[in-house]
Amino acid sequence: MKKYINSKYISSICAVVFLGISSISYAEGGFLGVQYGTLSSEDADMGNLGLVGGATITDNFSIEGQYTLTINEEDLGGGDSLETNSLGLYATYKSVGNTYFKGRVGFARLEYDLDIVGGTLSGDTTGLSYGVGLGIVSGESLVFEFEYTVYPELDEFDGAPAPDLDGNLASVGILFKI
Repeated sequence: MKKYINSKYISSICAVVFLGISSISYAEGGFLGVQYGTLSSEDADMGNLGLVGGATITDNFSIEGQYTLTINEEDLGGGDSLETNSLGLYATYKSVGNTYFKGRVGFARLEYDLDIVGGTLSGDTTGLSYGVGLGIVSGESLVFEFEYTVYPELDEFDGAPAPDLDGNLASVGILFKI
């Protein structure tokens, strides 16, 4: 992939969000973790590695930030491949207990690169994103989470109609309470 959601605009937003999360997490309790999942659509499945962090506001409510990047691109055949990166910010509700259910809603930005013979087509989309999950607390600071997240649909690549790329991420993650 040629770009990694690194415009000054997105970088500035990330810095403000993660500084805000770290300030809140210092006072209330935060978490950082990694996740691996399959970003799937009707036309492709990609292995994505993610970084997640957030701040617990109350026992049930938290704010989460998530960044994923493709580490196992989809081979579409004929020398064509597809990769994507995502950046999201979510409000999350979690049930109380050592095993909990969670729901989250927020906004995500996805950037796709379709490498084809003779060049690369790029596309991006920003919009509503939501998901559900299950968490299992192990000890004082370790949490395992299983999540399913729905991302906004991509409409076009460089002005041309895009294939069916309404991405969904099924992931497993390990979080550390800080």
